[in-house]
Amino acid sequence: MNVDAKSEFWRRFKQSRTAVAGSFMLALMLFVAVASPLIAPRNPQQTSSESFHPPSARFLFGTDDLGRDVFSGVVHGARLSITIGMIVALLSGFWGTLVGLLSGYAGGRLDDLLMRLTELFLIPPRFFLALVAAALFGSSFYTLIVVLSITYWPSTARLVRAQVMSLKERTFVEAARAIGSSHPRIMFREILPNTLPLIVTNLTLMVGSVVLVEASLEFLGLGNPDQITWGYMLHNGQHFMRDAWWMLFFPTLAVCMLVFGLNVVGDALNDALDPKSRIEKFDKPA
Repeated sequence: MNVDAKSEFWRRFKQSRTAVAGSFMLALMLFVAVASPLIAPRNPQQTSSESFHPPSARFLFGTDDLGRDVFSGVVHGARLSITIGMIVALLSGFWGTLVGLLSGYAGGRLDDLLMRLTELFLIPPRFFLALVAAALFGSSFYTLIVVLSITYWPSTARLVRAQVMSLKERTFVEAARAIGSSHPRIMFREILPNTLPLIVTNLTLMVGSVVLVEASLEFLGLGNPDQITWGYMLHNGQHFMRDAWWMLFFPTLAVCMLVFGLNVVGDALNDALDPKSRIEKFDKPA
């Protein structure tokens, strides 16, 4: 993307106030995740005798049933939840892109084989598979990453395959074939760069989806009590919803802010990078 294209992209991106608000929320959550040891005033696992303390100047988000600082828990929970979401998105995005690129470009029997393999992983419901795996093997950090990566890559593969099948018939690909470019060069130098907008948008939305699945598993009690996550705080807070509303409210607000920011930014990226969306949404007359 040259300088003029970057300037045009940012101009279109900033035209959406919702995208700017979502970007601010997302940047705030990422900053909290990175700087959590500096922001959190207390150890999130540290108990005290001041249980069910309501939000105040001393405890911004109050305390839970064991006297733990809810604000510190929300801050530290951001790091683990966002880390899991990003790692799963990158791993599943890599394998999904590779499978979709090979399948869409090669066609024929290889395409049929890879798509049948993809459909095999799409058969079991994603959340149900993660639920069973967490119940059998525990919802540890690495177990969640492996299980969720396995369940998320097929959707990326199908998206990339459809895009590649459209791009391989374009004029610039035919020109590359005419000058004798090899198949790997055409795939990775000509076609793959033109699928990146779709891939980036999909990965952005995927992080939010992974965070919701992880929080849902923890909410059902399949989390590790030794790790403070948003889902674990939601699971713990549901038992005291009437007497200590803050235990449930603030972790829920954090999840909503992150998912909202990711979805809005993902939609804005798609609108700014997709030529059809540019015409329909950004360049329509006032």
